[in-house]
This record gives sequence, C-alpha cells and structure tokens, in this order.
Amino acid sequence: VLLKVDEAPEIENIPAEIAEPHQTEQKIALKDINLDISEIQPSESEAPRTILDEKKGLKVVVNFTQGHPAKDVSVLVITVINQGPVAINNFQFDASVTKPCKLRILEASDKQLPAVKPFKPPTETINQVLLLMNPTQEPVNMVTILTYNLQDDPDPYKESIEVKNI
Repeated sequence: VLLKVDEAPEIENIPAEIAEPHQTEQKIALKDINLDISEIQPSESEAPRTILDEKKGLKVVVNFTQGHPAKDVSVLVITVINQGPVAINNFQFDASVTKPCKLRILEASDKQLPAVKPFKPPTETINQVLLLMNPTQEPVNMVTILTYNLQDDPDPYKESIEVKNI
C-alpha cells in the first residue's frame, strides 16, 4: 500500500511508547526531578503518619502524596511543628533508606520555628519534600535524623527515628 504524502499518519497521534520506546524504558535520576510543593496533593488513600510528638517540643509528620513523578518514585512531605515554649533554630532533617532504594531530600521551607505562646496553636511549619525511589515496590524502613538548636543554646540536639513500612 502506498500513501500519498498528504495522507501520511500524523506523528503526534502515535502513542509515546510506540513512537519512542527507548525513552519510556529509561529511568530518570532523582537529581533531575524538581517539584513545587504548592503543586503536590495529599494522598486520599494513605493517612499522614506522626513519627514524633513531643508534648512541649517537636511534632514531625510524614505526609503521603498522590501521583508519582517517575516510575518507582514516591513523593513524601515532612511537616515539622514546634509545640514548645522555646524557639527552634538551625533545624535540619536527614534520612536514609536501605539499598536498592534511594532517597533525595529537597530543600526545607525554613530552618527556624518560633516558640508557641500559651493558649495559641502553632502557626508556622517547616515542610520538606522527599523523593523515594523504590524499585522493589516493597515497604521500606527509613531512618531519620533531626538536628536542631533550642533558643540560643549553641549545642545542637540530634534525634534518630526509625520509620517503618513506608
């Protein structure tokens, strides 16, 4: 069958998997994924998980999200709240997962949290996006390390928390 030039199929109507199969098989590097937190939506099926809840200190919540920016990549949002009467300074969140999983931690929204005043709820949070590449699709444990200073204390606190079955 011969097609006239003006009867040739349009390339844009061919599915990407067929038109460029080599591109759909390539894995994207975590370093190449950039997300704007304002465009991330919370998961409708998985509830947030509180991993630390100090009555007069920090509260840390892992928020699960909708969608995946790439195959095998999940997006988590860490939310940190100061529930205490002393300001939090130089806050840093770090984490690790076991191989073959990989983790990329994007920049936090802030490093400081003001003290909470009596009879007023906390008004500010620190949010941080995590990209978790999990090629096994099996639940994975994540070890987190929180580092921060209280008020003007020059010696930082370091807390380690294991989060199971992410």
